[in-house]
Amino acid sequence: MTAFWMLAAVCAALLAALALAVRRLYELQRVGGSARRDGDPRGRVAEETFQIASDLQEYAIAQVDDGNRTDFCGGFLEDLRRMSKASQGWFWTWEEDRGEMRLAASTEPSQTQAPERGGPAEQAFASKHPSTRSHRDDKVLFALPVMAKSKPFGVVQLELDAEPDMPLQKAAELLAGEAASVLGQFQKFENLQMFHIEMVETLYKTVNALDPNASQHAAQTRRRAHRAAVAMGLPETMARHVEYAALLRGVGKIGIDQAILNKPGKLTAEEYEKIKRYTTIGHQLLAQVKHLAPAAKMVLYHQEWWDGRGYPEGLKGEMIPLGARIIAVISAWEAMTSHRPYRKALTSAEAIVELRRAAGTQFDPAVVEAFAKLQDQDPVS
Repeated sequence: MTAFWMLAAVCAALLAALALAVRRLYELQRVGGSARRDGDPRGRVAEETFQIASDLQEYAIAQVDDGNRTDFCGGFLEDLRRMSKASQGWFWTWEEDRGEMRLAASTEPSQTQAPERGGPAEQAFASKHPSTRSHRDDKVLFALPVMAKSKPFGVVQLELDAEPDMPLQKAAELLAGEAASVLGQFQKFENLQMFHIEMVETLYKTVNALDPNASQHAAQTRRRAHRAAVAMGLPETMARHVEYAALLRGVGKIGIDQAILNKPGKLTAEEYEKIKRYTTIGHQLLAQVKHLAPAAKMVLYHQEWWDGRGYPEGLKGEMIPLGARIIAVISAWEAMTSHRPYRKALTSAEAIVELRRAAGTQFDPAVVEAFAKLQDQDPVS
């Protein structure tokens, strides 16, 4: 069973359990008849609780691998603020590696980067139970821990007009638990992503075993690739694959005769045809790893030209995957700015001039300009 379907099964079970809990909560709210019929606001709380919980589960199943924690925390906090009619709200997440809280979201621009020392948020997190305290202008601060199976993921604090009643408090606790489950999935996914990055960097270092600065070069290449991908509008998931492809674009050279690769003089036509096979070999190697399939396609096509004169298939223009067009620009820039036995390295500015000269023939002009702008704003040497 894939990780996706395992996650889907877990989320479905959580949603079923939550639905039962909310129904019980709703039943407890009935005082002498239907809460909905009597206009009891607690009926609204139960209804909104179930809707928010459903949205949380949908997010967990469909978007954890394509979203980010900041967006999730902001959306969850706004839902909770609206349901509770809070005037303000804050969401701090627990950064376990640093041993400290980090402000992940607030309903308004906030200078409160960490919970007030000894305040309700800090007390709720430490005690693992909700905490309240009177606040300015007769307001009340209501804080509750965001935790799942006794593991803390953070704390939410709301500014309310009055002490929260029991239905609101219980509803908020249920939703905080659901939010913690989603944050747990983010954590697992981020750990998996780190494993993949480390695996790809290990492959990169293997291919570039003779380069004493391989680790530094890998980090720089990843940064160039990621920010270029984001600048071109690719979602975070695909931006990561562009990173992988940028690092692994030369992996297929392990299948090429090293004597040809290291030949100091001009290649013969036959030797050049042999070298051109490296993109196909790289694709064949990477395509066997399911997670690297998108990157494998970028590796296959990163030597295609915008005007159709590249290889291996002679693709033209936007027929070439955008990730491959990005890798083509980065690959050329890095080659031009690196020392070679037969020539000196170009400066970054000189390499940009050459990229622009080849824009519209070898390279996608939009990618060249996006890359040039990024290098101008924040150079990655």
